[in-house]
Amino acid sequence: MKETRRYRGKSKSKIEIVCDPDIVGRTYQLVTEPNAITYYVLAAYYTFAFAPYVRDEVEVFTTSVLKALPLLFYVTVIRFTQTYSCRNHSSYCKYVAIGLLLSACSDGILSYNSDYFIHAVTLYSLSNLCYIGALYQYYNGAGLSWAVFPVNMILMYGLYRLVSGYLSGLVLFVYGCFLTVTTFFAFARFKSNRTAPAYLGVVGAILLQFSNALYAIGEFAPGYTCLVSPELIMMTYYLAQLGFGLSVRYC
Repeated sequence: MKETRRYRGKSKSKIEIVCDPDIVGRTYQLVTEPNAITYYVLAAYYTFAFAPYVRDEVEVFTTSVLKALPLLFYVTVIRFTQTYSCRNHSSYCKYVAIGLLLSACSDGILSYNSDYFIHAVTLYSLSNLCYIGALYQYYNGAGLSWAVFPVNMILMYGLYRLVSGYLSGLVLFVYGCFLTVTTFFAFARFKSNRTAPAYLGVVGAILLQFSNALYAIGEFAPGYTCLVSPELIMMTYYLAQLGFGLSVRYC
């Protein structure tokens, strides 16, 4: 499978990328590239070395910036690094970059003041709309991807029953619907385009749902909060966003 042709400037020189059929090997290359390693370091520093020890309110701004920094870093990677996907490269990258940027803003807002929970979830939902817009370009039939909807609805209903508070449960349910559609299109992309970036998009969507469920239990489910680690929530979240970021790379 080859990269669809694209041209540069007036020279119209053709660029073709032959996709690597070894999904496992290519996935390993992507998750161990230097930019990904830098992302891991930034995420791990905030999660394990900084956030657990923040006590002074003066550090709220610093906390917000450091929390959003890994995602902001990868936005710059997408913006300034030549990356290729097998179809619709330019618009796909833009959608994903905007989605990461909106997620970073949500992280900063939620870290700065938890009273802005609704605002943060709204931005998270908009970021998922961006991911949906990117993934939709690869839609070419769903097949078994439709199974995502009944499975997710069952899981979301179980989560809704655990959460205390009607408003919190409603907000999480609505956001969960956005995640469900994102996951559906991620699976649909992988069905029609079995490459490492498409696979990483699926992993990112699944991890984002898992992280959302952990956050909901940790924040809004009395009696179960002790079962959830803040570090686990953050690392699954960061890895999920990296999955979307890496999904723009050439296959």
